[in-house]
Amino acid sequence: MDAIYYQQGNSLDYTPTSAVGAGDVIALQNNYWGVAKLDIAANALGCLAVAGVFKVGKPAGAIAFGALLYWNALTKQAQTTPIDNAYIGRAAAAAGDDDADVLLALNASNIGTVSAPEAQAEPAPSAADVTPTVGNAPTATNAADVTVTGTYADDDDALEAAINANRADVAAILTWAGAAKTDIGALATNLNKINDDIAAIVAKLKTAGIFE
Repeated sequence: MDAIYYQQGNSLDYTPTSAVGAGDVIALQNNYWGVAKLDIAANALGCLAVAGVFKVGKPAGAIAFGALLYWNALTKQAQTTPIDNAYIGRAAAAAGDDDADVLLALNASNIGTVSAPEAQAEPAPSAADVTPTVGNAPTATNAADVTVTGTYADDDDALEAAINANRADVAAILTWAGAAKTDIGALATNLNKINDDIAAIVAKLKTAGIFE
């Protein structure tokens, strides 16, 4: 086994030699920084965030989205003017000339360029509500038991009437089943459209870079 999982990596254990206040920016190594989540007493085990977006001070001047930022330990600000071994991350949002703060993506890679995400048009849904055409299943109440009287003519007429009534019930059930089949087909078509709509939304989210 080459590696054993230890922790997620958004935060690291840290024991300072002097007290640290919540929000203090700490230089860990060249171009690697942490931000104290809470106060940490001297020589006490604490925790530093090493990833995430933080609001920090900036000097006068506009900062573009994705600009490389350097930590000025004297002014306690992030600036675009390079400082040796002080690269701290990128601007997570543009900041104007007069803005006092900038959003810092802590320890973001300084390799390559970063483009601001483009707003994506909302996909138009193709699915629509399905109005069922079928009602409750018909109750077969037309047919009735035949009482045999023993008289051939009377019994024959009663049987014929019962058969005709049963035929009417069967016809009603077949009509209902046909309507139900139509509704099931409409629902299946709509489900396919919903799947297409979901795929379109996922494609927009991927284009916007929200997830891969």
